[in-house]
Order: sequence, then C-alpha cells, then structure tokens
Amino acid sequence: MTILGRPILVQKFGGSSLSDTARLEVCADRVVTAIERGYRVAVVVSAMGRATDRLLDLARSLGGDPDPRALDLLLATGELASTAMMAMALAQRDTRAVPLGGREAGIRTDPHHGRARILAIDPTRLSDLMSEGVVPVVAGFQGGSSIGEITTIGRGGSDTTAVAIAAALEEAQENPARFAATASLLRAGMAPLPVFVASLKDPVSVATLEHLFDAAPPAVILNCTAFAVGSPHDGDDGPDNPLTM
Repeated sequence: MTILGRPILVQKFGGSSLSDTARLEVCADRVVTAIERGYRVAVVVSAMGRATDRLLDLARSLGGDPDPRALDLLLATGELASTAMMAMALAQRDTRAVPLGGREAGIRTDPHHGRARILAIDPTRLSDLMSEGVVPVVAGFQGGSSIGEITTIGRGGSDTTAVAIAAALEEAQENPARFAATASLLRAGMAPLPVFVASLKDPVSVATLEHLFDAAPPAVILNCTAFAVGSPHDGDDGPDNPLTM
C-alpha cells in the first residue's frame, strides 16, 4: 500500500510487547525505524501486559455478572492507556503521533457488547493524519456502534483491528470511488451491509444460506416472493397479465 508515493505499514503491538515501559519504548523505536525507512506508519496496540485481566477481575470483585455495556466501557480503557503511552513515547522521539480510540479511528461495529463484529471502517482520519506525517496510534479490540456506544470485539480483537485497518487503508488507495461511497454512508450513520440473494428452490443456495446463518446470524431476512397469474400477452392490461408481488 502507498500514500503520497510512500508505502503504508500497519504495525501491531500486543500486550506482552507492551508489558512495561522499557518494552513499550522498544516498540516505539521500531515505529521510528520504519518511518526512517520511508514508510507511512499506523500503529495498533493492545492493552499493556495483563491489564485486561486485571480490569476483568476488578469488575467481578463487585459480585454478580457485570452489565455488558459497562464492562465494555471499562475494558476499553486498557487499550486507550496503551495508545496514550505509545503516543507520548513517540513524541519523546520527535515523532508526531495522535492516540485514537476505536470510534475515533472510524471503526464501526454491530451493537453486541463483548463480542461485536466490525461492520466497516472509515479510514479518512487515519489517511489524513498519515498524509501529514503523523502516526495514528489506534486502540485495538474496540469500536463504536451506530449510536456511538463503545463496543469490544473479544479476545484477539487487536489482531482483528490491525488487519481490518490495513484492508480499509488499501481499499481507500485502490478503490477511491467505492471508498468515498462507503465513507459517505458511515458519516450518515449507516453501514454497508453484506447481501446474499438466493432462491430457496435451489439446493446449493439453501446449503449456502445454512452455512452463512451458522457462521453469522443475519440481522435482517427479506423474503421476496414473485409469482405469475395467467399467461403473458403483449399489450394486455387485463387481469390475466402476469403479476409480481
């Protein structure tokens, strides 16, 4: 991927790589090295060390099952702390960086707290920052729903975030028209949805639908039935003309 003639590199750093300040600074040095080699860099970070586990233990110490929305808000702070620390470490290396939460980075998810799926990413802000020579440091593991609530993607979510951001940046470079349309939908509060059109009379379509439903239950099922009454006759506007419903 390239932007303004320079290749894009998305670097993801996990919790063990950020477990203490010394290791975090090693990661910051790697970002600087990549920039010196000519890359435009975007960084995705996990929570530092076992921060997520400690936050979970903190929530459970109150007893009972934590409210999923409140728990997502709590767990998201682990990655947010990492973004701030990484941005500060880069600033000390004379490298401009901006820490971003998932929502700020344009990551739109469904509303399922604790197990949200990424629906789309609007990388406009990331691209703008990178074109100005600024490193966006994105909190992995999280995004925002259509009503602006913080959601978490689940274990391994930071890896998913990094891959999704890389794909979105590449899409913006290679298909600018489609990217512009997607970005417009996101800014309007809508998200592009995958659509599968099938006939239930076709065994292959039925098997495909069963597989898709098992993998990811659909949010909406639209059943469109069409049938004909009588026989078609050109120029016939009478009741025997085929009808579609």
